Amino acid sequence: MATKKLLIYTALASTLLGGSTTYVLIHNKVFSSSRDAGIVNQNIASLNTSGAYTANLTEKEKNVLSSASGIDNNMAISSIDNGVTNYDQQDTQGALEEGSQSASKNLSSASINTILNNNCKIGTQKGYKLIKPMLWAKPAKESQAFSALKSQLIRTIEGDTRQKLLTSASVYLYSFSDGDWTYINPNEAFNPGSLIKVPMLITYLEMAEKDPKIFNKKILCENYDYIPTQTYETHAINPGRTYTVRELLHSMIAYSDNNATNLLNKNADMHLFRKTFTDLNIPEPDMADRDFQISAKRYSRFLIVLYNASYLSRSSSELALQLLSECDFKDGMVKDLPTNIPVAHKFGEWGNNKLNQHVLSESGIVYYNDKPYLLTVMTKGTNVKNLAPEISKISKITYDFISTMDNNANM
Repeated sequence: MATKKLLIYTALASTLLGGSTTYVLIHNKVFSSSRDAGIVNQNIASLNTSGAYTANLTEKEKNVLSSASGIDNNMAISSIDNGVTNYDQQDTQGALEEGSQSASKNLSSASINTILNNNCKIGTQKGYKLIKPMLWAKPAKESQAFSALKSQLIRTIEGDTRQKLLTSASVYLYSFSDGDWTYINPNEAFNPGSLIKVPMLITYLEMAEKDPKIFNKKILCENYDYIPTQTYETHAINPGRTYTVRELLHSMIAYSDNNATNLLNKNADMHLFRKTFTDLNIPEPDMADRDFQISAKRYSRFLIVLYNASYLSRSSSELALQLLSECDFKDGMVKDLPTNIPVAHKFGEWGNNKLNQHVLSESGIVYYNDKPYLLTVMTKGTNVKNLAPEISKISKITYDFISTMDNNANM
């Protein structure tokens, strides 16, 4: 069996496996070296990355590489013999844990791997003088792997639009396992409704990282101001009772309770809340503007940084996704999925009865086997009751496509 190499550079890792060839990255270029012949072939591709790469080569190979690229033969290296044909994700994580001094090792394997792809887009956090923490990374171009799925979803949306079940929809899909993504109707933006509760959750978790006692802070629920009504609500806190912040966060996320959200909004650090948006390169919302809109792709960043644990700490990110996995909205994304598949999700509803316009959206992480993916579906129509089945349909089509693709790959 041919030995493979796993190449590591600080916190960035990529498996570059192919036949009996070891691929070597040097000064933004990819070289292949035949282990049997000890020959380094000509440059085969360019990468949009920074830094220099080499591998555990023979002296002869180093000399060939040196003459081809002009690098120092004594450049620091790090490589791991894998000895198996199939890529083992645990090897990557282990190598990162051992060799990396960067917080970027929190990133998903897809983000790490796609850093080494052409035209990779990297999201970084601003506000620091000497560092620029990485939040996510993905290929700039849509994946052809999802082209058939995209065509099917477009046909579904267009058909249901002709039947007046909805007026428009936008879908963003991102695979955490390999970085593949696709986007339908990217120019559409929607009022997020209760989706805005996720950045509020992130805000409180960031507040708790500075002061853990905030979870036990008690807040009296007084008589409400005006609270927006919503179609899908199962539980609500009651006036006259005192609740801890932890209880309010659970009610806000699991039950989408607007009463709990109202109390949390009044006691939140709104500077941190606004900063959550700007840190992710999302326009700062005006909480008084009922017409504030956001695209499916931009909204997805909130869940991506939670999955990557690249914005909050690992424990805070885990808590956020645990709360999202307890969301009791069952009429949309999870309705037709297998019950044994965990989903961390949140829905949002908005309506204007005078204009006869309604929005229902949902964003979630579907933990399908070892290939989790993020799906954000935003829909608009004249009857909100027609929109939940649309989200369910899109979610089921997506799941069936990904599970079929995975099953075919394992045959």
